[in-house]
Amino acid sequence: MTKAKMHQNLLSVQNLSVCFHTRKNTLTAVDDVSFALPAGVTLGLVGESGAGKSTVAFSILRLIDSPGEIVSGRIEFEGRDLMALSEQEMEGIRGNRICMIFQDPMVTLNPVYRIGDQIAEGLILHRGSSKKEAHERAITALREVAMPSPELRARAYPHELSGGMQQRAIIAAAIALDPALIIADEPTTALDATIQAQILELLSRLIKRHSTSLILVTHNLAVVAEMADMIAVMYAGRIIEMGYKADILDHPLHPYTVGLLESVPSMAKTTSRIKQIPGLMPSLDDLPPGCSFSPRCSSCRTPDCFERPPLREISPGRWVACHFPLT
Repeated sequence: MTKAKMHQNLLSVQNLSVCFHTRKNTLTAVDDVSFALPAGVTLGLVGESGAGKSTVAFSILRLIDSPGEIVSGRIEFEGRDLMALSEQEMEGIRGNRICMIFQDPMVTLNPVYRIGDQIAEGLILHRGSSKKEAHERAITALREVAMPSPELRARAYPHELSGGMQQRAIIAAAIALDPALIIADEPTTALDATIQAQILELLSRLIKRHSTSLILVTHNLAVVAEMADMIAVMYAGRIIEMGYKADILDHPLHPYTVGLLESVPSMAKTTSRIKQIPGLMPSLDDLPPGCSFSPRCSSCRTPDCFERPPLREISPGRWVACHFPLT
């Protein structure tokens, strides 16, 4: 999608912070995160494990349970402040206007209910469909995700399907309600490489057909390079770079983004070894002062990097949190 096609925001997250309260202290898992998602756009939320990506995704649906807490921020969806809604009002949005695809379909699917019944349940609850109408729509959705023998699979239990088929069933349940936004949290982690490619191609085709917005949570830059319109890179609970896909991939500004790109295997690379980012992401209970990436950054300059860099817009649609962004 070109920049010219980016228009009215479907989702706006402003200054979101999420903490987890432990016996010893309080850990900030998401720290002052802000971004906007235009309608019909795919946003790739990228970073290492522990960066806070999934916590942001769960926060949008207000699925942060104790000891976690959304301590500040505003989440606007379709012009409504989700933080101000009652739990009953949120139940009308979850699985209806916003659907989520989780990492492990076997955990998501109820093992004692047939696949067709699980897809039909949302239609009965949110659309008021009759059982017959919901069942027919469930089979149509299974057919739309290229499920082999959809009528037969609708009568099957989750354990009777392969991992790839289970994920197709999850996607079918999401698109059956024609949501405005789908959040996919590492949707292909549990699948082998061939099935991963099939599922991602299917998801990409479906969101275009239905004009659905997508937040794709992943650590895999190759995936966002294929699917995303915009990219937000997270590190230690913060967004450290954000912009349109071509800008991020062709001209990264943050040293961490450069490190992620250089660590991706490529047939075009002639070097014998893949570069890696030295060190590990710091623990949330032991973050360094100032820039959290400074201990791993070859561009770090003291004392500047001992001050926390703000996420600033350096050109239209281009954001970076670095005292010395690359040129």
